[in-house]
Amino acid sequence: MNNLRVLRKLKDMTQDNMAKLFNINRTTYGKWEQGLHTPDTEMLVELANYFNVTIDYLLGVSNNTQTNVQVKHDYLELIKKYDALDPHGKELVNLIIDKETERVKEAEKIIPIQKKSNMYSIPYYGKAVSAGTGEYLFDDMIKSNIPVLDTELVRKADLAIGVNGDSMSPLYDDGDIVLVKKQESVNLGEMGVFIINNESYIKILGKDGLISFNPAYDDIIAKESDISCIGKVIGSVTNPDEDAKIKDEIDDIVPRN
Repeated sequence: MNNLRVLRKLKDMTQDNMAKLFNINRTTYGKWEQGLHTPDTEMLVELANYFNVTIDYLLGVSNNTQTNVQVKHDYLELIKKYDALDPHGKELVNLIIDKETERVKEAEKIIPIQKKSNMYSIPYYGKAVSAGTGEYLFDDMIKSNIPVLDTELVRKADLAIGVNGDSMSPLYDDGDIVLVKKQESVNLGEMGVFIINNESYIKILGKDGLISFNPAYDDIIAKESDISCIGKVIGSVTNPDEDAKIKDEIDDIVPRN
């Protein structure tokens, strides 16, 4: 950590001064400057704050000294708690962080509209509905809430569900978010969320089963008594401008059945 030595001299501080300032042993501090040891995370943050540089600059992996790394007390406490965990605990924390990061990315992908003030919160089930070969639904799914633009259509929906697969493409693609109004049945030719044999699908209800919009996928042949309806797909969060086109496009393919 040669940069630490340079920064110290720029502050006109001796190693003794630094050791006293940070309440550590002078030998310990000297080993940091020699690169024999590296301070722990908490101390790196304190040093970076003191010298008003980045941690990367302290460690010698960047020449950028411009970024001020002032860290809030709450963040510092979180770092302390994380450092105190055993490997199993850190693995669990990392798992939760990864899942929450993915959830936030999905929400941001949905809505650059977050910059607008007129927002509405709706229950969201992630990629819970398969537009393809099926996906287990609801019992094991973790629900969260996402912000969406507050519209009349959104207010009619009971929940939002992520599409998993491309059998409804190009109406709805993998990763799109559809709005669902809960109801026990839909009319012939309407799009809904259905369950067959404990697997869920977003499909169009046909005379002999469920119809995919993408012609590359076969229809799912099933008796009406074997199909459970979760609700009607009434629109899209991801591509709201496309909703007006959907009914006409569905009408074109229902006669295939």
